Amino acid sequence: DVTLLRFLHRQNACEEERQRRLDELHAATAPTCRPAISARSRMIVERRRSKGVGARHRASSAEGASSPWPSCASATEFPFKPEITAAAARRPRRGFDEMSTGDLHRRHSHAAWLRERFLQEEQQQTPFAPDVRPVPQHVRGQLRVLDDPDTYIARVREKSTEASLRREQMLEARAERALDGCTFQPKVNEKGAPAFVRRMAESYRTARGLREKENEATAA
Repeated sequence: DVTLLRFLHRQNACEEERQRRLDELHAATAPTCRPAISARSRMIVERRRSKGVGARHRASSAEGASSPWPSCASATEFPFKPEITAAAARRPRRGFDEMSTGDLHRRHSHAAWLRERFLQEEQQQTPFAPDVRPVPQHVRGQLRVLDDPDTYIARVREKSTEASLRREQMLEARAERALDGCTFQPKVNEKGAPAFVRRMAESYRTARGLREKENEATAA
């Protein structure tokens, strides 16, 4: 079909144009300089690579049969090769639970061990232990909540009343001590106020009564 051939031709042209742009972008972003590595540095790198390969080979030969993770990708797909030391290769493998909850449990255990060790060292530095003796039978508490709970409110009120009386007595005694140096003693007229003062008071009461009556009449 001519229409299908034209469509495939356009698709190929677009794919070629896209690939050309990708090549240009890769060439523009590629690094322009290369570090200079001496022969000594190359020798050190090769030596470390050979040691890492040997350790990985020994670890894989020892645990290859019992490995729970199958080899699902080749080395060309993942070029990164981590460096595994001999001590790390001898350690047992750990899963997700061991690396999460297992590490957390070990941290808590280590913290508890450090806490216990600190307490033991502190007790060794301060060996004093108080001698706590049992309470004698004749000694009773002041509140006696367990012995006599029914009269607790009455006893509290009694104690409050006694405290108030003591406070008033102390205030009176303090006032008497403050007035000991006062020699002035006013004389009070036993017959009451003078006659003209009583008349003025009586007239004032009469005038106030008249004003109140006038106000009541006005309001009515």
